[in-house]
Amino acid sequence: PEVKKKKFNKTLILCFDNDEAGRNASQDLANLLFENNIKFDSANIAGDCKDPNEMLVADSAKLKENIIAATKKARLKYYSGKAVSGIELQQKAISPKQWVVKGFLPTGLNLLCAPSKAGKSWMMMQMCCAIAEGKSFLGYETNKSVCHYYALEDGEERLQKRLNLVLNNNKASSNFYIEQHCKTLENGLIGQLEEEMLVFPEKKLFVIDVFQKIRGSQKKGENAYGYDYREATMLKSFADKYKVAVILIHHLRKASDDSDIFNRISGTNGLMACSDNIYILSKKKRTDENTVLSITGRDVEETEIAVILNKALHRWEKLGSAEEIKIREERQEYENEPAVKTAKKIIEINPGGWKGTASDMVIICKDFFDIDKSSPDMGRAVKRYADKLLFNDNIICKTSRSGSARTVSLQKRVPYSRQWQQSINPESDGEND
Repeated sequence: PEVKKKKFNKTLILCFDNDEAGRNASQDLANLLFENNIKFDSANIAGDCKDPNEMLVADSAKLKENIIAATKKARLKYYSGKAVSGIELQQKAISPKQWVVKGFLPTGLNLLCAPSKAGKSWMMMQMCCAIAEGKSFLGYETNKSVCHYYALEDGEERLQKRLNLVLNNNKASSNFYIEQHCKTLENGLIGQLEEEMLVFPEKKLFVIDVFQKIRGSQKKGENAYGYDYREATMLKSFADKYKVAVILIHHLRKASDDSDIFNRISGTNGLMACSDNIYILSKKKRTDENTVLSITGRDVEETEIAVILNKALHRWEKLGSAEEIKIREERQEYENEPAVKTAKKIIEINPGGWKGTASDMVIICKDFFDIDKSSPDMGRAVKRYADKLLFNDNIICKTSRSGSARTVSLQKRVPYSRQWQQSINPESDGEND
């Protein structure tokens, strides 16, 4: 009766005598504690002695050691921690990360951010259509999967038009589902998503367009970071539990941060901290055609991809890496520069070399290319592109001032002979050195 009345907050350790009476009493009490859901453990702290008192007299240090061991054993019996040892982790069989778009979109919580009207919804519609049919997306191979797209900002007419344009009026896949309404995070969205998985366990991608539409209220006393992190965690937990990819469509702040594009994500760092992978669409100017898709995360390789929304085909296309595009753009800028065109034309006419002024180059530029450029602009451009003229076209360009005029000398660099190159570098073939 005392056991039933008393509330025990800690684990009881039963240490009875080692005779038959002690063992029977220990078993009876153990049965009673078990029936009343009271935590307990049995231990022999007396060793080979009759009882703990005898052990105390015989070897008090050993008794203390036995009590400590019994206490540790009782604590481990009800230990609820999930920690594993480093060795256990190394030996554990873990399934590899699953990819919805190989090398691009893994399972987990993913964040796609861009300014308003930047083509986020077009990209998600195209991605879902590609995954649903198992076709490539931006050059990446997809694993054919069932997709669910929550288009929370668009009406049926706009969605139908966009779908037909993306598919070029071809029939949509039966693996692609579109829904215009869903619950918020505080009103049962996770339960709604889990119901989808019970009915359609083959679904692998959920797109929520946009994140703001599913947000709940900020709790009293909760700071902005905690609010963002808590709501993102709810979606990440769902994604991890069912091994699916969730993409949240979100916005960027208008204020630019040239140091790190990811600092422009609207809200606090709580969203980025919780998300597994982040994708950002950005342009230097809103009127630019080329867009940079910046990618970072736990599972993807950090990179920047140059993409463009082909308005004729209504599809996003990959142009290459951002670095490749930058090099191409710089080369195109170089080739289109009037000063460069003029310098190359002068060397073509005067292969032995030429010396004149920026004003002379202005006249030649006008005569051959019908381009107007002032003498100061021509002088500055020649100086700016001097290194590239040498690197790209083997034209040595030197400038100097003579009074108010800028003197320019141009000369074609003569390549070293093959024999001379091989004399100083026997391994050289003399072609590209």
